[in-house]
Amino acid sequence: MKYSHELMDGTSFWHFIQSWAEVSCGKPISQPPFVVPFPIGIPSSDAPPPPVPSGGMLTLLDRNAPDPGLFGYKSFPRTRRFRFGKLMIQALKQRNPEYSTFQLLSSHIWWKVCLARGLGDKDTTKLFFAVNCRGRFPHLPKEYLGTPAAWAMASAKCGEMESLGMISSLIKKTIREFSEESWGVSAGFLEHYAGGESSDKAVLDMRPDKDLYIGSSFYFPVFHEFSWGTPCEMAMAQAPANGRMYYFPGKEKGSVDLYITLQHQAMDKLENDASFCDMQVAIHLKATNRTTVHYFISFNICSGDSSALEREFGVAVHAVDRDHESKC
Repeated sequence: MKYSHELMDGTSFWHFIQSWAEVSCGKPISQPPFVVPFPIGIPSSDAPPPPVPSGGMLTLLDRNAPDPGLFGYKSFPRTRRFRFGKLMIQALKQRNPEYSTFQLLSSHIWWKVCLARGLGDKDTTKLFFAVNCRGRFPHLPKEYLGTPAAWAMASAKCGEMESLGMISSLIKKTIREFSEESWGVSAGFLEHYAGGESSDKAVLDMRPDKDLYIGSSFYFPVFHEFSWGTPCEMAMAQAPANGRMYYFPGKEKGSVDLYITLQHQAMDKLENDASFCDMQVAIHLKATNRTTVHYFISFNICSGDSSALEREFGVAVHAVDRDHESKC
């Protein structure tokens, strides 16, 4: 299954999958979607171009320019899959109970990557991640179907990253101070440049050799039963660009799988850092000049009446016979 992030985010995608599973088994949709006429992320006016937001998070790039994370190097970056076990994550939480798993794990990875890259104390590094705005603002209920996930950015000098707690507090502060006003400015800027009419496109102001971008989430219900049989595996099928990392829940409850792409020298150092994670999982992904990320998940799907799903989500859905393997 393939979808556009201009239409919905990862939370909406898994909401759709859950609803599809329920309808396939003849059950009512447990969480009907909240749909608005003009979804966030789709340009709805011919207003003049807004200025680039301050703060160094977003910038403009020529629409035909290559992704800076893939080009300009002597060789393609390399992707590895790392697994953080339940016990390691629990140990991080026990030492720092005031922070969430996302804050702690992201801080740990960000810090280790800065060391692997050999960044100096005066180098500034940024961490880009999405904030789910559902429930944060009154007009965005948790059932909202669309793209209410907005980008946020934490920034620090490498010499200031003295401890896991300090870095986690920076991420926590960034999330706590994220406001509806800042979200509105960024959303308006991104919406204006989302279409193909402009010669420019809005992108994160990311330097692939110094910054990190977090995609996906280990909170998504990837290994939920879905009434189709237990999913056998979840994996990315295409490597992203340099400086990008993607979270997925591990098959063992409480564990986290990380896909991260770095230049060879930095990746070698990360692989040899015994304190980085529990396990490295061998994968062979080819980097391409595309910025889209593809991944697959396998189920045994039962057939069912899809009319309820079509009514609620406004899409055409084809029922799949039992024992047919579906690739998303």
